[in-house]
Amino acid sequence: MSRTPLHALIWSKERHLYEQYTRGQLQHHFQPAEDAAWFVWLQGVSSFAFHGARGSLNVYQEQRPRGGAYWYAYQTRDGHTRKQYLGRMETLTLSRLEETAQALAHVQQPTTTTEQGMLLLSSRLTPPRQPNTLVERERLLTALDASLSTPLTLLSASAGWGKTTLLSIWAHRQKKTQVAWLSLDELDNSPARFWSALIMALRRCPSLAANFGENVVAELQSPQPPPLSSCLSVLLHELESQQVYPAPIVLIVDDYQLIETSVIHQGIAFFLEHLPPHLHLILSSRVDPDLPLARLRAHGQLTEIRADELRFQEDEASQFLHKMLFPPLSAEELQRLMSRTEGWIAGLHLVGLTLQKREDRTAYLETLTGSQRYLLDYVQEDILARLSPETRTFLLQIAILSRLDAAVCQAVTAAPTRATSQQMLTLLERANLFLVPLDEERRIYRLHDLFREALLSALHSSQPEMALLLHRRAADFYEAEGQWAEAILHALAGASFSMAARLMEQTVEQFWVRGEMAMMSRWVLSLPDPLVPEHARLALTTALYLLHPVSSSTREQRESRYQHVRQLIKRVNTAFSHHTKATHQATLAAPAGSSVPSIDPEVLHRRLHLLQAGMALYEAIEASDFKRLPVLHQEMLELDKDEEVIWHMLPLFCNVVYYTARQERAKLLPQLLDAKQQVRRSGSQFAVTRVRQWLALSAVEAGQLRLAYEESLAALDLIEQTGSYALLKGYFKDILALILYQWNRLEEARDWMRTAIQEAVTWQQSNLLLSGYIRLMQIELARGDLSAVQQTLHSFEQLEGHRNWLPIMRAQWWLATGQLQEATNWAQNIVLPEGAWERSLYDVFPVMIRIYFATFRWTEALQLLERFGEDLSRSANSRITLTYLAQYIVALHHTGQNERAYEVTMRLFALTEPEGYLRVYLDEGEPMRQALEQFQTSHSHQHDLTASASTIAYISQLLSAIAQEQSGANRALEPALPSGPVSAGQASVSPPALLTQREQDVLRLLNTGASNQDIAQALVIELPTVKKHVSNLLGKLGATSRTQAVALARARSLL
Repeated sequence: MSRTPLHALIWSKERHLYEQYTRGQLQHHFQPAEDAAWFVWLQGVSSFAFHGARGSLNVYQEQRPRGGAYWYAYQTRDGHTRKQYLGRMETLTLSRLEETAQALAHVQQPTTTTEQGMLLLSSRLTPPRQPNTLVERERLLTALDASLSTPLTLLSASAGWGKTTLLSIWAHRQKKTQVAWLSLDELDNSPARFWSALIMALRRCPSLAANFGENVVAELQSPQPPPLSSCLSVLLHELESQQVYPAPIVLIVDDYQLIETSVIHQGIAFFLEHLPPHLHLILSSRVDPDLPLARLRAHGQLTEIRADELRFQEDEASQFLHKMLFPPLSAEELQRLMSRTEGWIAGLHLVGLTLQKREDRTAYLETLTGSQRYLLDYVQEDILARLSPETRTFLLQIAILSRLDAAVCQAVTAAPTRATSQQMLTLLERANLFLVPLDEERRIYRLHDLFREALLSALHSSQPEMALLLHRRAADFYEAEGQWAEAILHALAGASFSMAARLMEQTVEQFWVRGEMAMMSRWVLSLPDPLVPEHARLALTTALYLLHPVSSSTREQRESRYQHVRQLIKRVNTAFSHHTKATHQATLAAPAGSSVPSIDPEVLHRRLHLLQAGMALYEAIEASDFKRLPVLHQEMLELDKDEEVIWHMLPLFCNVVYYTARQERAKLLPQLLDAKQQVRRSGSQFAVTRVRQWLALSAVEAGQLRLAYEESLAALDLIEQTGSYALLKGYFKDILALILYQWNRLEEARDWMRTAIQEAVTWQQSNLLLSGYIRLMQIELARGDLSAVQQTLHSFEQLEGHRNWLPIMRAQWWLATGQLQEATNWAQNIVLPEGAWERSLYDVFPVMIRIYFATFRWTEALQLLERFGEDLSRSANSRITLTYLAQYIVALHHTGQNERAYEVTMRLFALTEPEGYLRVYLDEGEPMRQALEQFQTSHSHQHDLTASASTIAYISQLLSAIAQEQSGANRALEPALPSGPVSAGQASVSPPALLTQREQDVLRLLNTGASNQDIAQALVIELPTVKKHVSNLLGKLGATSRTQAVALARARSLL
């Protein structure tokens, strides 16, 4: 934070208390347990510095844009500022500050994929330096210029044909075109790493922001990444939304042959299909990529440059060799060499190096064979053999590295100093020994792939044990640098399997957080069988992490993860069986004092069963086979005995699914509150975020709106701080919108709901999209904006999976627009159970009752409410119970049963007043107003009401809110178009004209069901005058009947 706190709170070791200073002057003392005095002081400040016994913090009170003030802790260390949410003032105890200071002091700054690879990527994001033997190939450079007329250019040829050099020369020549460069390596087979690296390459373009694609990177690197097509859609939209492009963008991806993952190929195909016109893609590969090349070729969307075009022509070869040889080759020698090598540039380079040391050129060229295999032999026989032993050894040893710098070369070769390694790299570059500098400072290099292959072949054939040692040295170096993927790869290559397993155990959650569990799974599966029993915990944890994101994946991704999970389970089962036998035999044969690696069979068996039950759970969810849930729920309960928090997540998720299906999620609240404390101590951010999500949902269903509100805001803060799990943001915004709706903060609720819907559209979250439009329609109905209601309904109709909800929403539309006949017809077609209540009717029933109210069928409504009261009044879902009680009050009041209405009202107040519910009353409109007024006037006298002052204020607040809606304080109803659900015979709804005071009086009496004669008597006016007022009302409201006029007036908040 840029601000410096005015106040400081400092722990005194000598006095064992806190001393509070302002501008350096001692002001107060606080004992550690003296919270009362502490809170009094805290009320008067908005920031302070905290220097406690366990650490230091800066603490600030920050205002939220949507109201409320909350405290946050900041700690800066090693250039990194960490932020933690502290909550409201009442949670800010001195002990809480000490815990937070200690926790932040021990937090290791997470190494994200982007940060971990920044230094390494910088060399991969720049075109390689141009070689000393540069040949300007104008024909190919011109061909590349012309290729920008097609979306894709493909350079496809085997190693050594000059693809990278050609592209580097072309890139360096560009003045008006923005070039983004990416050189791939083996680790880029992870979709998260590949696309993150590609986005970093694009950020080098001047027209793109430094944070371009940051949301996509966050999603790709999350443990629950959305479908790749969703991420790419967002990325493409961001590219297209740039207002000004001063120059076209060319994205060059080199060494694409390293990509073997089909998901990445599919992503590139999707990317190409939707490529913006100002963006062009160039791929360089040794083999044709798995892309729809035939289709692109047929549609004229592909430019190809292959070996025939890339091979050196005679004049190019002469120019190339002239820079290497003196005296130059004769025309005859050049022709012979060209016929042998067929213009293969790497072959010409190798032969040129050999000819530099030979005097019998003609004889040598006579024996030269042009095949690649023989030329690779020449690397060993003619190039390596002629080098000094020191240089040859250095080359062979660094060949295991894909990227070279002085530090890693020193570690691998055991050189005495880093400067020694840098001198050797410089020497190799000057000797043209296929060392390619990757940065301007000449600090990072790579060996030419072909040359490196030859070196590795020589190393493995001559010194296989040395190769293992070199990989182990590299693994040690990369572990010390925190480059875990490289460390694990080299540990595996060096047969240092225990080290590899240890590194995987330490970093498995990091790879999971970054969405790279498929790569981790492949590494675990590559461990030798004898090591699996010792590292069975790692194998099963990897399977657990693979299983967690299944619900947010495509079918293909799910099946791939299932396959990996099955392989891991099978591997552990097999190894464990063999290990048990081996352990028994070893125990019998082992001498005293020896030991056999021990594992806990009970824990492993339980985790194996838990994983199998987890797979069955996800399969049941996908198939909507909820009949299997009770058995799976019981099985998970019996297996939930692990000491590690992460293994509780799967049974906890099963609990959430099980109770959600039963509309009883509120029953989970105590368990989730306990789980929250456990996961906070564990330090698992994913567990904390997911538990908060489930806790917020359960709190809403339990009627604890304030708890749900706090948890949702805290979760959004955590997501913002960590930059991960953004996939969950929409769900928390949905919860906030629901809570704000109940508090009648409609504008805020609408804003949150719209952003939640946008999140759902972006990440293709169909369940959130459906619930979002359902909630948005409720909000727009409450706001009285029929045009917005109709638009929302139309959008909802375009979605898939709305079969159950669409009739309900149409019925609400009919009710809001006064189409009572259509609404009544729908209600009459609902088949209610004769026996036990059916859960499928929970959302249907309240709308039915409102239709009965609108048509003054109070007795029938009461009969239905009492018929199902046993189920509805005692539901674990507060939304069901509260809606039922509110409608029961209305029905009792309007059937003259005011004593019973009073009892139910007192029960409802006890449930809703502490949490600030308003809409549960307001949604019942004028009938509820009448019931509340009856309660306020008549029962306050008859029962000598002893309600608290807060309850009396609550009743006044409700009546005031209803009156405000009826007076049109909310947005006036817009005219509805005669499309969508409006029947052909229904006229467009017109904006209501201003009603006179007398017309408003008549309207209120019509709402009570009064006849014309009753109105005349009540208002003391003549009968013809009543008829005239009724006629005027029908005209102004656009109604054709008295009943329809009342319904329209209610929908427009005129009642």
